[in-house]
Parts: sequence; structure tokens; C-alpha cells
Amino acid sequence: MAKKGNGLFTLLIGAAAGAAAVFLSDKKNRQQAEQELQKVTTRTKKLAKKIEKSPTTKKVVRKSKKVAKVAVKEVSKQVKAKARAAKAKNA
Repeated sequence: MAKKGNGLFTLLIGAAAGAAAVFLSDKKNRQQAEQELQKVTTRTKKLAKKIEKSPTTKKVVRKSKKVAKVAVKEVSKQVKAKARAAKAKNA
């Protein structure tokens, strides 16, 4: 049997896909969409480079790595302790 429910969601997705197909069927609209995509891609690349060069970003990344390393060590200790306890209980 077919799944019941959310027919509205499927209808909306179909309508959006249909609207996109109609919009992109015109060559002029496809060219405009491609130009906008290129603009967004360029802006995104520039912003990514700017963020990578930022000293604040580098500090945050370094601090995050340190915190993550400490958290991993702590969880590892806890898991090992529980494994030892379980092994001792079963022995």
C-alpha cells in the first residue's frame, strides 16, 4: 500500500520543480541564473579566503582543536574504565 500523509508536501515540491523547469526553459533566464551563480561563487570564494586569513579564525580553530583533543582523551578514559569494569565483572 502507498504511504498515507504529507500529500501537500509532495504537491509543493512538484509545483516548485515545475516552476523551475518553466523558468529555466527560456534561454535568457538560464543565462541570468548562470551569471548570478557565478557572482555568488566568486563572492563565496573571496569570503572564504578572507576568513582563512583572519587571525581570529586561526585562534578559534586552534582553541577548538585543543578542546576537542581534551574531550577525546576524557571520553577515551571513561570508555576504558567502563570496559575494565565490565571485564572485571564478567571474569
